[in-house]
Amino acid sequence: NGETHASEQQEQEKKHALEKKQWLARKQDSERQLKEAQSKAEQDMRNSVSERDTLRNQKTSHLANEATLRTKIDELQTELSRNGETHASEQQEQEKKHALEKKQWLARKQDSERQLKEAQSKA
Repeated sequence: NGETHASEQQEQEKKHALEKKQWLARKQDSERQLKEAQSKAEQDMRNSVSERDTLRNQKTSHLANEATLRTKIDELQTELSRNGETHASEQQEQEKKHALEKKQWLARKQDSERQLKEAQSKA
């Protein structure tokens, strides 16, 4: 009876030691999983902050590019408008010059015709 009791007690101790070992293994596994989950959450948060910063920088860059393009468009439109005015002014000058040359040519022609008539009437 004493041996049976001692044997049963040893079995209970072995069983208890095995259960304790299994419980410790599960506890360590749970702690490892918790640490991994915390680490992943922290990394996700860092990535999210980094992505947000990148997007904010891209947006700032895009806005700056847009402002630069608008300025360039305004400059080109102003230049185009000025060129149009200059062209119109140059065209007016050309027309005046042409009209003057035509007037001078007509005067020379009339003078030549008059001289021709005079020469014919003398002859």
